Amino acid sequence: VRLIEILAENDNKDVFLRHACVQGIWYLNEREKILKEVRNESAAVRLGVLLALRKLNDPRVKYFLDDADEKVRFEAIRAINDLDLLTALPDLADQIKAYAAAEPDLRLPADHRDWIMQTRLINANFRVGGNENAANLLAYAAQTKLPAMLREQALFAIEEWKNPNPVDATNGAYRPLAPESRGDITAAVKAGLPAVFANADGSLLGLATRIALTYGVDAPEELLAAQIKDS
Repeated sequence: VRLIEILAENDNKDVFLRHACVQGIWYLNEREKILKEVRNESAAVRLGVLLALRKLNDPRVKYFLDDADEKVRFEAIRAINDLDLLTALPDLADQIKAYAAAEPDLRLPADHRDWIMQTRLINANFRVGGNENAANLLAYAAQTKLPAMLREQALFAIEEWKNPNPVDATNGAYRPLAPESRGDITAAVKAGLPAVFANADGSLLGLATRIALTYGVDAPEELLAAQIKDS
């Protein structure tokens, strides 16, 4: 309890003191006790508890994905993706839906730090690997309010789906996914790719066209004609 009090009193001012508290909580390994602090009014306490759970490789870091404090949310995203916490990956993957829909009052990605977090949401959908995840990525790629670079990353994930690179693109870790374990996403591609074509140009259009050819989806003739003309 005293370590929790110190985290609150410190209020993230001294990062070394916070680290010492996290180390102490990790050493005590009283998980059920610290999980009671998930809704603590202090963001500093919640962050400290999250970091301790990360050190314990505990997938319940997912409880912080909807935290009121953005810094805490971002640490939860990093923990799940970077440690490849398999039982928490579906929860992380679901976070992309709000961005794909550009929900009202949602702060859209605006800087490099945001983009790093977004690539982890994309990666979570890629690694979970279901039809719904492919649909999430296609909806994300079709969202014009998102940066083109991130929309491209979502399409790169679809393009790589059948033959995944063994190296995790977000952190360089060796995390092979067996090609035979990848679900057939043809239905999701056929349903979601038309919306991508409707809002694509440049490199996005080229990526969408390659995906269409791979999955047997008809691409708009006028767009293909324009690509041939430009080339």
